Formats: sequence, structure tokens, C-alpha cells
Amino acid sequence: MSTIRIREQGGGGEAEVSFDNEAGYRIQVQDPFTEADEKRLEWYFEEHLRFPFVDQVRARQAGQSIARYGEQLFGQVFSDDEHGRSL
Repeated sequence: MSTIRIREQGGGGEAEVSFDNEAGYRIQVQDPFTEADEKRLEWYFEEHLRFPFVDQVRARQAGQSIARYGEQLFGQVFSDDEHGRSL
């Protein structure tokens, strides 16, 4: 099984991805969400869990956005910008 390492390199979203401890690839990662998206997730994880029967539509949207967040981060980490394809 392969080992994938993602290491933050300083600040500003700079990181390095390496496979099986070989030479790494420099990447730039940015927060894929807007401030409004972040607030919705904050509400979902901090407020909704205490009152799970309130505002079901908002909760469903927030829950669905978690997958989108992960997919967008995955795309940033495992894309080859030069050719527009995944590593």
C-alpha cells in the first residue's frame, strides 16, 4: 500500500505532496469556501447538534457542503495544473 504525505510548508497555503517517501511536489491549497459557507458549517457543527430538529433544510445543505469541501480540496492537492489532470 502506498503512503501519501501532505505537509504544510510555511504559511499561505503552500504544501508538499509526496508518495512513498520519494521527492515531493509543491502545491498551493486555498480554502474552497466563502465566509458564508464557513459560517454555515460553524452553525452546523456548533449549534445544530444541540438542536437537531430545528432548521432541517439548512442542516441538510450544510451537511451536503462537507462533501463538496472535501472534493474541492482533493482536487487542489491531486491535480496537475500544467495539464489539468489528476496525479
